[in-house]
Amino acid sequence: PALAAGTIYKAGNLKENENVDEYMYNMALACQLVQPQDSAMLPLGGGGAVAGYLTDIEPNDAAYVTVDWQFDVFTAACSNAALFESIFEQTVGSRSRDCLAQGVTLALDQHKLHRFGHRIRQGYIDNNPYHNSLHACDVMQAMAHFLSFSCFNGYFTPLERFCAALAASVHDFQHPGKNVDFLRNTLDPTFVRFNGVSPLESMHASDSLAIALGHTPAADNDAMEETVQLAWLADVPLSARVKIHYLTTQLVLATDMSKHVEIFSAFKSRTGGGAGDCPVPMAVDGVTFLAEEQDRLLVLKILLKLADLANAFRPWDVCRTWAGRIADEFKAQGREEAKLGLPVLAVANIPLGNMQEAFFRMFVVPMLSGLSRVWPDFLPLHAIATSNYQHWKALVEQS
Repeated sequence: PALAAGTIYKAGNLKENENVDEYMYNMALACQLVQPQDSAMLPLGGGGAVAGYLTDIEPNDAAYVTVDWQFDVFTAACSNAALFESIFEQTVGSRSRDCLAQGVTLALDQHKLHRFGHRIRQGYIDNNPYHNSLHACDVMQAMAHFLSFSCFNGYFTPLERFCAALAASVHDFQHPGKNVDFLRNTLDPTFVRFNGVSPLESMHASDSLAIALGHTPAADNDAMEETVQLAWLADVPLSARVKIHYLTTQLVLATDMSKHVEIFSAFKSRTGGGAGDCPVPMAVDGVTFLAEEQDRLLVLKILLKLADLANAFRPWDVCRTWAGRIADEFKAQGREEAKLGLPVLAVANIPLGNMQEAFFRMFVVPMLSGLSRVWPDFLPLHAIATSNYQHWKALVEQS
């Protein structure tokens, strides 16, 4: 049943060095046929028993994934063992071809891009309850949903849409499942490497784009060949290469929650406080909003930030599952901090309802309120967020 529920998605047989029992356990775990000992972890892909088995799938073989908001990543993963690759192809791959169709010459090797997508999936640590490849799938799908809104038709350039999809796919690449406080208090190499300045987000962007550029060190000829086969961005003309690097990096850096007030305040300032139903385009200080490149970048930052939080305003059952996963991750960090004699993460010991009620009140609801006042397309999402918020408030009141 586990093997049937998690199909091997046109990948043929298992590799010789792969353990069948471990593979079937992973698939059964993904489809909730068995339960892990600690939390609802989903060890699909990177670093797990099935890592590397998708390398022969052709880009045009990717299964279609809906952009409908009722999307449930957990159910989708049970019917598509290559879910990350499917969404990557449908978003990043498709957007790259849109660029070509609209006259933006990228000279991009689709097979290299597809291999890169698989390598990014492997870089997500799926033993993390929350920051794993399924979270990346959820964010990619959410970004695709937002960019499908009619209010954005014709306003973002093909290259901007491509970079938005790319940033969504790499935004938590190699996330260790620990927050910046842990990195700071342990002088983690990532914290030192980026001098404590958005170290996680800097690492996500830098390391993923280094692979795309072919800047990763190669120990031998085989490793050099792999580096070349992943370096799709190195083939792109220099001007477009620089643009892709800049936009993608800026978008990933915007997911640093310590920058939230700064970014969202800038958005409210540029939209007149978000008051009134003002469809795009609209005049701000005599300039058509979104006509300026920096305005469009600001909106894309907001959209990626929102996509990063999208699980909070998915249908209630999905929302509740993700909330449990982030709580598990916080608790795991808290246990490790206590073991090391470090200050323990405050939210590690806060009841789930209280934690989520505060998160919705401070971030989720205000963001969607501001966006839906400017673009009514966000009103259905705001309604779901409000409903989920009421659920969390009720849990707090009951406790």
